[in-house]
Amino acid sequence: MGFIDWFTERGEAFIELLQPSEEVTIMEEQEDVSFNGLDLRQELAEHQAWRHHLERMLRGEVSELRQEDILLHEHCSLGQWLENEGKKHFGHLPEYTAACKAHKYFHICLEEVLTLHENGDYLEAEKLLKTKFRSASNKNQLQLITLFTMQPR
Repeated sequence: MGFIDWFTERGEAFIELLQPSEEVTIMEEQEDVSFNGLDLRQELAEHQAWRHHLERMLRGEVSELRQEDILLHEHCSLGQWLENEGKKHFGHLPEYTAACKAHKYFHICLEEVLTLHENGDYLEAEKLLKTKFRSASNKNQLQLITLFTMQPR
């Protein structure tokens, strides 16, 4: 089992360590999680929140999203940062390219889940959410964290 496979299976627990919570304060203890104008904790939390919202939508607990509710990958705050400050500082790195690809794929999978749900294919939407979307979400966060480690301390 390679690292990506291991992380895909167990990465969610790691990502949750980076999320602000009452029990875990790993990032809150650090002075700065800013990344050349990007709040890493906020971006991880926002992209993780999409999965939780989709799960709740599929269970009928929250109102349904519409296609226009989903921002294109280049329009969300992370996408804008990647195209501007991220590209300026890290565009020459392969980790930057990987982060951009993972982020775009995350949004593609998000849209696929929503489209299936809108078309009434609820079981397939749920299956996609638990497989392809979850993997894309984990990879997006992993690539962002990997890029973050490129920042000189």
